[in-house]
Amino acid sequence: MTTTPSTGSPHHDDLRAHVDLFQILAENISDVVSITEGDDGVITWISPSIVAMLGFPPEQMLGHHFVDYIVREDVPLLNTALEKVLRGETYTFEIRLLHRDQSIRRVEIVSHRVDIAGHDRARIATWRDVSDSRQSRDSLLQLQHDFQLVAENASDVVIQTDVHGTIDWVSPSITTVLGWRAVDVLGKQILDFIAPSDAERAHAWQSLVLTGLKVRSAQMRYHTASSHSRWMSVRAQTLLRDETVSGIVFSLRDCHNEVITRRALNTLSTASRALTRSDDEQELLNAMCQAAVNEGGYMLCWYARPSIEPLQQFFSAASSFEHRQFAETSILSFADDPRERNPVAVAWRSGQTVVVNDRFSDSRFSAPDPEAQARGFRATITLPVRCARQLDGVLIVEAPEVGAFDTSVVGVLEELAEQMGFGIQRLREHQRLVLSMSEQLLLSAAVGQSGESIAISDPDGNLIYANPALIRSSGYAIEELIGQNPRIFQSGLQNRAFYEAMWQQLGTGSTWRGVLVNKRKNGELYEEEATISPIHDETGQLAAYIAVKRDLTVERHLQANLTRDGRDRSTILELMREMRPISSPGAMANLFCRLVTRLDGIDSSALLILHHDATLTTMGEHGSTVFASSLSPIVPASLFIEQLHHGDPATVLDFNDARWDSYDEVRDALRVEGVRGVVVSPLRWNDLTIGVLVLSTHDELTAQGLTGRLAAFDQLGTYAGSFFGAQLESERHREELRAQIQEILDQRAFSPVFQPFVELSTGRIVGYEALTRFSNGRRPDLCIMDAHKAGLGPELEVACALAAIEASGELDPDIWLSVNFSPSALLGHYVEPVLATANREIVLEITEHDPIENYAAIRNVIASLANCRLAVDDAGAGFTSLSHILELRPSYVKLDISIIRDIDTNPARQAMTAGMCHFAAQTNTTVIAEGVETQAEADTLMQLGVSLGQETSMLGQGYFFGRPQPIR
Repeated sequence: MTTTPSTGSPHHDDLRAHVDLFQILAENISDVVSITEGDDGVITWISPSIVAMLGFPPEQMLGHHFVDYIVREDVPLLNTALEKVLRGETYTFEIRLLHRDQSIRRVEIVSHRVDIAGHDRARIATWRDVSDSRQSRDSLLQLQHDFQLVAENASDVVIQTDVHGTIDWVSPSITTVLGWRAVDVLGKQILDFIAPSDAERAHAWQSLVLTGLKVRSAQMRYHTASSHSRWMSVRAQTLLRDETVSGIVFSLRDCHNEVITRRALNTLSTASRALTRSDDEQELLNAMCQAAVNEGGYMLCWYARPSIEPLQQFFSAASSFEHRQFAETSILSFADDPRERNPVAVAWRSGQTVVVNDRFSDSRFSAPDPEAQARGFRATITLPVRCARQLDGVLIVEAPEVGAFDTSVVGVLEELAEQMGFGIQRLREHQRLVLSMSEQLLLSAAVGQSGESIAISDPDGNLIYANPALIRSSGYAIEELIGQNPRIFQSGLQNRAFYEAMWQQLGTGSTWRGVLVNKRKNGELYEEEATISPIHDETGQLAAYIAVKRDLTVERHLQANLTRDGRDRSTILELMREMRPISSPGAMANLFCRLVTRLDGIDSSALLILHHDATLTTMGEHGSTVFASSLSPIVPASLFIEQLHHGDPATVLDFNDARWDSYDEVRDALRVEGVRGVVVSPLRWNDLTIGVLVLSTHDELTAQGLTGRLAAFDQLGTYAGSFFGAQLESERHREELRAQIQEILDQRAFSPVFQPFVELSTGRIVGYEALTRFSNGRRPDLCIMDAHKAGLGPELEVACALAAIEASGELDPDIWLSVNFSPSALLGHYVEPVLATANREIVLEITEHDPIENYAAIRNVIASLANCRLAVDDAGAGFTSLSHILELRPSYVKLDISIIRDIDTNPARQAMTAGMCHFAAQTNTTVIAEGVETQAEADTLMQLGVSLGQETSMLGQGYFFGRPQPIR
């Protein structure tokens, strides 16, 4: 662009300078500047930046028409723009231009008309390439369109609300699922569509979602457009705008059928437990009806029976507690009268289940009872109950939801009705049997005088009669036996297979005869020769079992003096009598092994524990030094591991077995020691093999006879398993706990979080309590408790405290830190090294994982600690915390959350808090209120503290001031 003003004039010189400056600017800006003339838009000047935009040199474009570079479809846009510019408007438009490489660029153009001497209707235009921004905008719009398309076509209901719960958008599927139209819900509160019984829980859940934490899905009932309620599974995710929560997106999935089926299954499970525990028909019926309400969430469950003629009405035989008056006052006729047609009568007459999924729209029956409507009964199911194949009554269940009884629920409740009929039949048979027994007084007198022990049990094996001889031989009183299972007599010497074979024979209707090794009430073992027979009634049904037993104790003791087997049995019985709890499991195992060596020829014994990795360790031993050898294992587990897993009985180890070749060192040690024979007897407990009893002899003749004594050795191993099983299981559990806690320590699988202590009067943070979150998700108090059980409590407390001190290093040095320690950690001097790492004042908060037995010792330890003070937790929650306050004289007393909750509306809690504040003021102690969650609670606490003249300001702690979280 050039001009030719006359020279020599200062005015012309200034103009020339301005023109040059404009040209420099136009040629160097990134946007393109152009001048076009005439109606056809001939380009007379264009800035060099056109090369970067379209690839054409400026000189190549001069004299060409602007339309030559426009995509043909956009020419009408250019014509419209030209008209507006020529009318004097400044016009902005977007158009597509052709690049030199034939690609298309989107360009935003701002153009206006200017008057330039010598130029015909000149227009100046500024071009800006917007291809990238337009592409990003188009992609974003496409994503929004795709998201809305997915939401609008998903089967789940998607709802978007603002932070106050007002519905901004809802997917069309809400009409299919809940019956609402979008216009019905937009602008309303989402909580308005939740059933009143779930509203409080829904509000708390929604508030938790707004915190930004990850919240699990919840199940709630939502209103449908037809005024019903329906169970929905709800998931939620916050919407963020500029890193600020701007709303929530809810996803609702219909889970109605799943919930009502689960409730029915819970009802059946609980009712089944009642079936096994009830011994009275009325108690059984009431318990099963109550189970439907407690576990199934139904409103009422009752059992109706027909009255005697001629009333032809049902009466309530049993009912759940809720709405019982409705059941007891209902008048339901079972006469075939269309005017009084009701579901209970139909179920009774047809013997079929009747389902009414909406009481108020089912035309099959007469008008519903207004009282039922007032109580909220919407769906009903009536189920006939049969006892001994005869109809006994009808079970009625009332639900608050329409459609509460679908096919799966009906199937479960029909099983419940069948179980109820079975329970009634069982109790009546039992009562009939008892009555029959009481009527036969003469036979009872004869049985009572018998010298043989006689016991009678019902078909389930529960004792219903015991004669005096059985009472004398067992040592139990009659009231201790009736209702018990005969297992009360078992000694544990006869294994599960023995009793399974006995019951299998009785199950065929045959009589069983054999010898039982039983145990008296005082623990003494005795043998009985028993004959047990099943008794059937006139219909062929099993009515009872009768056992006639003869005490063989005296006979067996006489035989024990004559036979080796008798001697072994006698020794084993003596061993069992002498076994007793002493100082430790190891000491008891050594005692057992010493007693075992009383067996003829057995001079060495050892109890070995079998671990999960098939290794063995010694629990106790006596006799030969080979069992104290450092060789490990003493007896290779591979030699009999198959025997243990298959539950085989005791066996004699064969030194010639080829498997010994891999354990020459062990075999040579046994031979050098002079061992001639070894018996291995499994230790069994709760049908599991938990270890082995190893018996050895140095006597050749004894070794030769070991095989004939295996039955006695097997009984000995079974007894050892029953005696030591619980201890071994406890020790194994302790080992597992210790391994878990050690892994947490080794991997440092935990992290500290901090909750502030706030001065109520000023709102200033003065300290933090260090808490711990474990990576496994387990509650911190349970993890610490497990650590103490495993003997690693102080170690874990130290690790958590050190991590907290390290994480708090960036805090202001004036801020103090509260850490938790148990009394055992204090007395064990675990605290001193921790305090040495702190760069601030530490407050020790004493936990109650173990009791304080010596307050003086605790005071001495605390007095020796520098730069720390003491806090007592849970004040007011129990006697222990008050004892801590009086004995330890702490600097801080933390009021328990149970006192602080709703203190603004509870005068009793205010009085208790006032008392603690008065105590604190008199003892120069600072009160810390735990669990403050509302402004009202905080205000009330501050008023109490100030009004009672505390010199130090009361402190508050709780979600109102801040949740536990890492230091940011």
